Amino acid sequence: MRLLFLRLTITIFFLAFRSLAPSQSVLKWKANYDSAQFFWKADIGKSIKFLQEAERIAINDVGIYDENYLAITSDLGLAYAQKKDFKKAEEYLKKNLLIETEISSPGTHRVLKSVCNLATLTFKSGDFSRAEKMFKDILSQSQDEDETYRVAVESLTHIYESSEQFDSALLVVRKALSQSSNDSSMLAAYQFNLAEGRILRKKKNYRQASQVLRLLNEKLIAISPALPVLLNTIKIELSMIDIEMGLYGKAEKELLLVYQSLKTMPGDDGTLFTVATNGLAYVYEKLG
Repeated sequence: MRLLFLRLTITIFFLAFRSLAPSQSVLKWKANYDSAQFFWKADIGKSIKFLQEAERIAINDVGIYDENYLAITSDLGLAYAQKKDFKKAEEYLKKNLLIETEISSPGTHRVLKSVCNLATLTFKSGDFSRAEKMFKDILSQSQDEDETYRVAVESLTHIYESSEQFDSALLVVRKALSQSSNDSSMLAAYQFNLAEGRILRKKKNYRQASQVLRLLNEKLIAISPALPVLLNTIKIELSMIDIEMGLYGKAEKELLLVYQSLKTMPGDDGTLFTVATNGLAYVYEKLG
C-alpha cells in the first residue's frame, strides 16, 4: 500500500568546510567570508557574492593550496548547490577536489569530504548511477566513525529505496551496522537501525520490521538524554506498519502520542508534525 501523505524524506547533507584557520591579521577575504556565513540562510545569493569576492582576494593573499582558500571554494560549491545551480556548483566542487588531491593522499579525511560533497551534488542533480559509484568508493575508503561514511550509507540507501531495490538497501544498512563498533558511531547506528526497520516495512516484512523498531525504541528510551526526534520517527514508522496491516485503531494511538509530543517539542522543523497530522486524518477517514 502506498501512502503518499506518510512519505518521510531522507535528507542528504553536504559536508561544509567552514572552519577557517586563524590568521595573524584581519584580512579582507576573511571579512567577506564571514559576511557570507552571516547571510547563508537568509540570502544565499548575497552569500555567493561575498564568497566570490573572498576567493578573488584569497587567491592572491594565501594561494590556492591554502586551507582557507579551499574552504572558500568548497562553500561556493555548496552555495550554488543550495541555489540549485548544479553546473556552477560542480565547477567549484571539482576544483576543490582537484586541489585537495594534489596536496593530500587518496583516502584522507579532507579528500573524502570533497568526494562526498561532489557525490552528494551528483545525487541531488539526479545522476543516481554516477552518484552510486562515488558513494560506493567512499564506503570502501572511509572509516565508520567518519561523517563521510554516514552520508554515503544514507545516500546509497536512499538511491536503492527510490528504485525499489530493497535487498540492496538492506545489504548496505546491515553492513554499516556490523561495522559500527564504537561509542562515537552509536548515533549513526541508531539511524541505520531506523533505516533497517523502514526498509523491512517496504518489503512488507512487518513482523521483523516491528521487532527492529521496537528494540531500537527500547534502546533510545534507556539512554539519557533521550532523542525525541528519533523516538517520534520510530513511532511514525510503527504506525505505518499498523496502517498497512489495516490496524487503524492501533495506528491512531501511536500517532496521537507523536502528535502530543511534537506539540511541546522545541526545535521541530514541522516535518514530523505534518506527517503525524496527515496520518491521523487518513486513519480517521478509514475509521469513519
